[in-house]
This record gives sequence, C-alpha cells and structure tokens, in this order.
Amino acid sequence: MPDSTVIPHVLGTIALISIFLAMEAYYDGFYAKLSEEAYEAQLRQVAEYVASNFIDLVVVAQVAEGEVFMVKRLDIPRFIGGKPYNITLTEIQRGGDVSLVSIILSRDRADLYSAVDLPWTADAISIYSDQDVNPPYNITLASRLESVDDQGGVFTIVAWCWRSGDSIVIGLGLMGEG
Repeated sequence: MPDSTVIPHVLGTIALISIFLAMEAYYDGFYAKLSEEAYEAQLRQVAEYVASNFIDLVVVAQVAEGEVFMVKRLDIPRFIGGKPYNITLTEIQRGGDVSLVSIILSRDRADLYSAVDLPWTADAISIYSDQDVNPPYNITLASRLESVDDQGGVFTIVAWCWRSGDSIVIGLGLMGEG
C-alpha cells in the first residue's frame, strides 16, 4: 500500500489553523491591554489639568480679601477613547488619619481610573457637599459630574472655589451659557 499524504496534510492544516487562532487571541489581548494603558494615560492628563485649575483657584482665594467666589472653565474633552468618564472630587484616607482631597476620573469600569491628589488635607479645604453656597452666577453645584453632562453645549463644566472667612470650599459645576 502506498504512503498516504492526506493525514500529514490534515495534521499540518490543523496545526496551522491552531497557530493562527493562538496568534489572534494573543494580539487581541495585547491590543486590549495597550488601549487600556493609553486610556489611563489620557485620564491622568485630564485629572492633572483639573487639579491644576483647582490649585490656581485656591491659591488666589487664599490671598484675596473678604469673601470670594471664583469660577474657572474646564476645557476638557467630552469623551476619551470614544467614551464618557466621571469626574469626582473626594477625600481619600492615606497614612492613618490624613485625608487628602483628590480628583478621580473614571470610566464605567472600576479598574480604569486615574487619581491626582491635591496638596491639601480635608481639614484645610472642603469639598462641596450641599453646603450653603450661593454662587453669583448661574451654576449647578456638584462634587461629581459626567464628562457629557454639558447637555449638548448648553452648559460648560467649571471648577469653582468659594472662600468665606477661614473656610474654603471647592467643587465642580455646570454653568449656563450666556
């Protein structure tokens, strides 16, 4: 009986298809990880930009005379990687009893976020949580917003700072145009 070439061809074809499927799975995972890292880097840039604006506002409020309410427009992208994200001001416990004021940007997945600590403790600066603040502008006050909350350009996302006496409160807001 002559040697059959069918079985080696079938085995070779199966091996080749298996290698292609394994390579595809590897590159899909590699691409997903790479895109997550790029997304986190973009979140970090936006978080640092927002933190920088809050630092500017608080420094000016600390040297200003009397009661002040300042607002700064945040020129941030509505989407990162084609998806909206959340901006949250919060207190984070680090090293025992120390609470730092932080900005956290996150997506709908809990493992994709970026946090930037502001240079104050929660004793020095308060985050807005329904304090009796009366802004002189048409602003909806908050401590957490979604990047697409600007309702089609009708509102602008802003950072704000209010100082009254020794108390300084910071927060986010939506400011009406016009």
